[in-house]
Amino acid sequence: QKRIPRQREELLPDNSKHVLKILVAEDDPINRRLVQRQLEILGCSDVTIVSDGEMCVERFIKAKEPWDLIISDLQMPKLDGLGVVKRIREHEVLHRLRPTPVVAYTADVNFREEDLRALGMQGLLVKPADLRTLEAVLQRVLSESVRGDHTEAERGADKGQHGLDLDRTDGLQHRKKLLKRRDTS
Repeated sequence: QKRIPRQREELLPDNSKHVLKILVAEDDPINRRLVQRQLEILGCSDVTIVSDGEMCVERFIKAKEPWDLIISDLQMPKLDGLGVVKRIREHEVLHRLRPTPVVAYTADVNFREEDLRALGMQGLLVKPADLRTLEAVLQRVLSESVRGDHTEAERGADKGQHGLDLDRTDGLQHRKKLLKRRDTS
């Protein structure tokens, strides 16, 4: 049976002693407790959890230290997860910041990871995500970030836009287009 990692040095290949700083946006209180407990089991001790997308963007922008990872529900009040990633990427472009890995966290099985990657996200967790799945996504996304492996969208950052068409990431409207395109193909 596989042992669950307890510290960042087990989640990241660089054996850093730095404590992961993770921001989670989730509107459901049960899912908030679940993901917080799972992250604690994985050794993540610096976790901030907010209940909507607006709060997520606000915490992201006001942070004194950069976030290592954002886990965002896709369907939330005030601002959905796609709106969150749009506003975060706009802020990163404006301030010439390195893209922060963002993982989608959703119960909607109609999303495809490749579609979310095109919108600036680096991973997908389908609720309820079990501990091993969460661990695997964290390891992949964080190791890509440490190595500098980025999606095609992020490689365009030297153009000043993260390579994203930020107008396309307007939340549920774009999601509907993605689902319609997938259903017709």
